[in-house]
Amino acid sequence: MANVRKITHPRRTDGSTKTSWRATWTAPDGKRQSKNFPRKAEADAWLRDVGAGRVGGSSAMTVTELAAAHMRYFDGLVKAGEREAVTLDGYQTVSSVHLAADPGFARRRLCDLTAPSIQTFLDETFARTGSADLAARVRRTLVTWCKFGMRRGWLHANPAQACVVERTRRTSDEEGDGFNLPDKATLAALIAAAGKGPHAARDTAVVRLLMFGGLRISELLGLADDALVLKPKGATVRVRERLQRRHRTLGPPKSAKARRDVPVGEAAALAVRAWRFGTRSGARVQPSQRAAPDGPRRRSAVSRASRWRCLVLR
Repeated sequence: MANVRKITHPRRTDGSTKTSWRATWTAPDGKRQSKNFPRKAEADAWLRDVGAGRVGGSSAMTVTELAAAHMRYFDGLVKAGEREAVTLDGYQTVSSVHLAADPGFARRRLCDLTAPSIQTFLDETFARTGSADLAARVRRTLVTWCKFGMRRGWLHANPAQACVVERTRRTSDEEGDGFNLPDKATLAALIAAAGKGPHAARDTAVVRLLMFGGLRISELLGLADDALVLKPKGATVRVRERLQRRHRTLGPPKSAKARRDVPVGEAAALAVRAWRFGTRSGARVQPSQRAAPDGPRRRSAVSRASRWRCLVLR
């Protein structure tokens, strides 16, 4: 049951006393929470907002502690193979970089966490970084943390959901101007430059697959022995895995659409075939399985260079 009562604080050294009004309520997790106000009207208004679900949360947990609790939970999902480690890296970046840049917001208790306070934090993040996309990413992370806090009973509502990061809405014509395809001479020069290095055959195969197959770097590095099927004319690249850059482990593609078969032309197929002929006598590197000490079985860590040697077929 929520109530407001008058509190008289211990006498100060100068002999004066201070009184305040303490609002007390029951959080969703069943624990009693309280907050002091200088006036009774403010305490009553706070309890009305708590009852309407607009505010309210743990009076002991801070934003930093909420973030840490969520990342511990998410780390368990990563070890179980249900989530990807790169997503956890993004949460850790928001906590260690952007929360650390605003200690006042990081130390804010959840009972004081409101949409205006979060909006101010997002505006300051945008002003500090100059990137609306980064500020929007921070907002999505805060929404995720607050949802987790609601499920744990530490928050009554999700105050981050009401916050926005203003970005310019581009028309379809403007969106088409974001990328200009290089002319044929530039692309030909890139292919020619790939054929002049110490690993000309490999570099030419890489450039042609990226240029004409449209693969992501992580997808290219995650290609296994049977991922590229050569045909008399052309080839088909089967994208089934990608190499996570930081953790150097193999995982599924980023989405269902990313799991695809990509046809490439005869020139790219011949470049890969030439590279295979040149390295057939070398030892093949196969991705091995190892059991992580605190998680599921995952692909062994490999470098970008050694991972691409896996394309050598028998």
